[in-house]
Amino acid sequence: MIADHTAVPDSFRGSGAGLAMLTQFVADARAEGFKIMPLCPFVNATWKSILNGRMCSRLESAGESGEIVKIP
Repeated sequence: MIADHTAVPDSFRGSGAGLAMLTQFVADARAEGFKIMPLCPFVNATWKSILNGRMCSRLESAGESGEIVKIP
């Protein structure tokens, strides 16, 4: 699965809506056995934050290291 764009209405910015959407996306990919290629800057930055230990455990519980992969 390619995560190429993540958008929320301006009225939802800062509310955690993007993280909630990404959390569900990762959970769905995991349930179906898909890997995610993070082309979207938000997805990529969020995953890097998780790997660096700066993100909440909510997304970590939806996916494990290696589920989001880089395009070679």
